[in-house]
Amino acid sequence: GQRVSSRPYLAASSELHGTLASAELASILVGSDRADGVVVEKASIDEAYVQLPTGSDLATDGARYAEIVRDVVKERCGLVVSVGVAHNKLLAKLANNAAKPDGVRVVTSRADIADLLRDTPAHKLPGCGGALAVKIHATLGPDARIADLARVPESRLRGEIGMNPSASCTDSLEIAASSRFTRTNEPRVICCTRACAAPVGARNISSDHPSWV
Repeated sequence: GQRVSSRPYLAASSELHGTLASAELASILVGSDRADGVVVEKASIDEAYVQLPTGSDLATDGARYAEIVRDVVKERCGLVVSVGVAHNKLLAKLANNAAKPDGVRVVTSRADIADLLRDTPAHKLPGCGGALAVKIHATLGPDARIADLARVPESRLRGEIGMNPSASCTDSLEIAASSRFTRTNEPRVICCTRACAAPVGARNISSDHPSWV
């Protein structure tokens, strides 16, 4: 078949991450010319975490910050991004998945966390894909959610599903489960953004593209 060039995707990725790390976006988020109040961590070719300024509050600032990120990226890059906002990176990533293809999900309370874990398929938990996902579905059913996985005793997780204590999936599950009992208004809020389908006339970055890792 026809060979697909990865260059347009790499170029768009570079522009996306450059925009997220730009002084322009930082100054808008911080509300001043200081660019050191925002920390950006590149997670993949199409995904990044933006750690927001000290003093940010999920309930009052989360949705506003998310829309600022979306607006700036769309204006500068012509890309549509979905955004998840939470008090840790794992929940932000899960919220971002729930917000796709073109939306925002802000997790501000224990009830929001419970809803997110109840809505999200278990195989979407980082480290729980592939062969492990097959075992999870065989044990808990094809519609198993993260909340279902969190209720399974550790002995059964290890015996029937094969989640050993050192596995990344086990770490993810512990973070997700313990988040239900964690104070949810942390002094720094984290946004997870991921490029998704673009509108007509705009460039598109698709995470399903075969060249992506």
